Amino acid sequence: MRTALFYALFFCVAFSALGTVVCNTEHLEITCTEEDLPACRFLLVESEKMYERLAREFDHQFKEKIQIHLYPNLISLHQAINQQKAPDWLICTHGSPIHIVSPYNPGPYHSCQTATKALLKAVIERFIYDKFPQCRAPWWLIAGITAKKTQWPYSHPRASSFPGIRELESATYGDPGMGWYALSLTSYIEEKCSSPFSRTFLAWKRPCKFPRRN
Repeated sequence: MRTALFYALFFCVAFSALGTVVCNTEHLEITCTEEDLPACRFLLVESEKMYERLAREFDHQFKEKIQIHLYPNLISLHQAINQQKAPDWLICTHGSPIHIVSPYNPGPYHSCQTATKALLKAVIERFIYDKFPQCRAPWWLIAGITAKKTQWPYSHPRASSFPGIRELESATYGDPGMGWYALSLTSYIEEKCSSPFSRTFLAWKRPCKFPRRN
């Protein structure tokens, strides 16, 4: 089995005329500034380990490398994604390419640990949609799966009641407490159902419909 030392030592770095650096491993490509090379190396190690774990679990390989753009601070990240007024908690985008702030300078809302986990969540989501390109699973299931696999440190919300499925469906990642609810609901269903339940939902090609409560 490959080790973290392997990933740390064996990656290719290419310097471009635009002042950016492109770092490659077998499955990932990160574009960053030369000053962010230490953060780039760190993220490549963590992301490659997650990639190989997912490749074994889902029996799937990407045809192309996962593209990641690394930014030195929140200002440059938010400018790059055209969200100059974005809140400080927005440190990573999903999709292709993935945009992420440096875990060594994540801003006031996050730590190096949560910034790294944010990237890993984005990698997991990319993996899910590449394995199941017609996936129509609800957002809270995807959020719950990525949070569980990365052990995301959600804090318990102050609300005394658990939201219904309809409330979760209409919520977004930024709504207070919804991430914790998504993780809790996903974990509960996995405990009560057979183990491949998540993959069954992910392979579902039609929007999931849930009955309304009377």
